[in-house]
Amino acid sequence: MNSNIPILMFHHVVPAENLGALAPFAVSRDLFTRQLDRLQHSGFETITLEELFYARQGKGRGRDVAKPVVITFDDCASDLLTYAVPELKRRRMTATFFAVSGKLGGYNDWDAGQGAPKIPLMTGDDLRHLAGEGFEIGSHGMSHANLRQSPPEQIRRELCDSRLMLEKTTGRSVRFFAYPYGEYPQGYARYCREAGYDGAVSIFSRAPTVTSDPYCLRRVLIHEGDRGMRFRFKLSRLYQRLRVHVDRRVLKGVA
Repeated sequence: MNSNIPILMFHHVVPAENLGALAPFAVSRDLFTRQLDRLQHSGFETITLEELFYARQGKGRGRDVAKPVVITFDDCASDLLTYAVPELKRRRMTATFFAVSGKLGGYNDWDAGQGAPKIPLMTGDDLRHLAGEGFEIGSHGMSHANLRQSPPEQIRRELCDSRLMLEKTTGRSVRFFAYPYGEYPQGYARYCREAGYDGAVSIFSRAPTVTSDPYCLRRVLIHEGDRGMRFRFKLSRLYQRLRVHVDRRVLKGVA
């Protein structure tokens, strides 16, 4: 399998009139449907991170997909159940949903003071329903804490406790983690392994390809500006190769 397959990161999918303060972490429902159509028309097939992991390990488990793409959602806002999930199901697409386990049924209080609106989050029942329909559930921590700025014991709690809580909630194994804010701490791979994860994703990575570092799989942020050629470019291998150099400049000097 290509080592530079696109892993797309979404947050909110909402009606166009609700984009407002959610930018750049939202796409309108109409654009989202066009993006999914573009994936299909370009021959992409959605896979889960678990399928990606097994393909990367050469274990031969999962579907044989010629042109894979991974769709992920952070935070698990409840609006995804109305505007995103039905569009995925209509196209028989899968996706990975990263939930903040300590905030289920609550709100995005980590955004307080940043001008973002108060957004309801999915409940435990919502996650169980998604898991039962074949969607993959991952962890986004207990409280959406920035792990780069957290002490070791908090990092361990955020990683381990969130996985155990989500597994108890959904009745399914939780094998992947999404670093809040894309910020991973020094020693991130060791922390993830100790907490029982097979892999983790970030918006930035020093790795030469998307899949070469399983605990820092590189994702691509998708937002309202990603239309037409711009969206197609973000799906390309060239974009992934260029991102390596951009990410290393961004992360230069960061432990």
